[in-house]
Amino acid sequence: MSGFLFQQLDTDGDGKPSRAEYNAGFDVIDADKDGFITRKESGAVSLSPFMLLDKGGDGKLFRTEYEAGFDLFDHDGDGFISRDEFNGAVGMTFNFDDY
Repeated sequence: MSGFLFQQLDTDGDGKPSRAEYNAGFDVIDADKDGFITRKESGAVSLSPFMLLDKGGDGKLFRTEYEAGFDLFDHDGDGFISRDEFNGAVGMTFNFDDY
């Protein structure tokens, strides 16, 4: 996921997508509405987070795989994904001021 996508998931603009915001993001990311997200649709800059979520190893994130991924991003278990948690999970830092 890119920094831009992170901001799209944060629909209330508080800088920390909740589980509900993250889960609702599946329908936003699945641009062609085929029921799964490809790496291209996800905008994954790094293959690592996508591969972590892709439990089936088929290059497709189904809703159950995507939604289970929230816990991988929410390191402190507070029910929100902070920018630091997001950056740590994707393995790079995005400058959110550029988006």
